[in-house]
Amino acid sequence: MKFLLKKKLLVAMVFVFICTNLFADNHPTGAGESGMANAAVMRPGFWSVFHNQAGLAFYGQRRVGVHFDNSYFLKELSTKSLAFSFPLSRGTLAASYTHFGYSKFNEQKVGIAYALPLGKRVAASVQVDYFHVSIFGDYGTRGIVSGEVGIMAQPIDDLWIGVHVFNPTRAKIADYADERMPTIMRFGIGYQFSDKLFTSVEIEKDVDHDAIHKFGLEYTIMNKIFLRGGIATGPVQHSLGVGYVFGQFKADFSFARHQVLGYSPAVSVSYRI
Repeated sequence: MKFLLKKKLLVAMVFVFICTNLFADNHPTGAGESGMANAAVMRPGFWSVFHNQAGLAFYGQRRVGVHFDNSYFLKELSTKSLAFSFPLSRGTLAASYTHFGYSKFNEQKVGIAYALPLGKRVAASVQVDYFHVSIFGDYGTRGIVSGEVGIMAQPIDDLWIGVHVFNPTRAKIADYADERMPTIMRFGIGYQFSDKLFTSVEIEKDVDHDAIHKFGLEYTIMNKIFLRGGIATGPVQHSLGVGYVFGQFKADFSFARHQVLGYSPAVSVSYRI
């Protein structure tokens, strides 16, 4: 009984917040990245399509992947994502889809990205996003067009730098109170200390809120098993994760712990075509 009351209260609090602060957010995706507290803006890979699309230019694989996370074990706060990357003769094209929420409130995002190498050590990207927000009752639905831009560089061996801006145009949601989508800037540095150990540090800043600081690390065992950990501020969250490569597949699992609300599990699976 206490658990059900706690669950209903949490859902109600989140829903009231959403209704009074309607916006389309950029939900982080990829269990490998969430295992490192999402300190991943400088990290090239398939799931860069949700963090910094410029990383796709260094990755260069044709791959499809799915992701699911369940914030605080509440189905009403679940996120489902699908992505596909396709290397071209120059650069990489990617498409992604994300669904957050449930029947009475949900956000859907469709993105088309292009990542272009600007040399052997630098790449840039642009993505066009379409958001569809739906809230039951008088709030109705709303469609919003926005975008993302990113840069990723490897100035020296083993050092990675990434910069990404979500919604640089400050897309408007509603005329009332000049309500706009959040503009989020991310900057991070990562270093490959050895073939086995990668560490990353990132700062994320919403123009309307305080900065979030993140730290993550990944330790590789036999090039097939990945152990991950991370911590983020605002509020403090700890993350743990594991990944495994088998053939053309890669699977990642993670748990993030909020100091008050509890655990959020995530799983991602991708396949190299």
